[in-house]
Amino acid sequence: MAVADNAEVGLTPEKTGAPLVTVIVPAFNYGSLIAYTLESLLGQEYRNWECLVVDDGSEDYTASIVNDYRNRDKRIAYVYQQNGGLSNARNTGLSQARGKYIQFLDADDLIESRKLQCQVRYLENNPETDIVYGGARYF
Repeated sequence: MAVADNAEVGLTPEKTGAPLVTVIVPAFNYGSLIAYTLESLLGQEYRNWECLVVDDGSEDYTASIVNDYRNRDKRIAYVYQQNGGLSNARNTGLSQARGKYIQFLDADDLIESRKLQCQVRYLENNPETDIVYGGARYF
């Protein structure tokens, strides 16, 4: 399977008709970290995305943090559900996704600013490809 090279130029945010990417962020008691995750998403060079934060029954201040971000950027949506586990939260996000492409993003992860741009470009240029992934850095 081929992987997009980060050196590729990629799609520009202004490109008309750029495909929508749905970013699904399942969260359970991640109020202390989710702001970092959402900041990394807001820093994407590719701008045609929506984010569904699926709160899986958090008992901390996750909702408050996400709603602050939702008020700043309407591409971010907050969905609350009773605790059902990670897979259930991802499935809830999938059921509400509108994007052509899906990006799962854990509530304690960050993504590089060109990730969506490079991967959408690769998928658009290689329609026979079903999945694209890249390396990870642990910190």
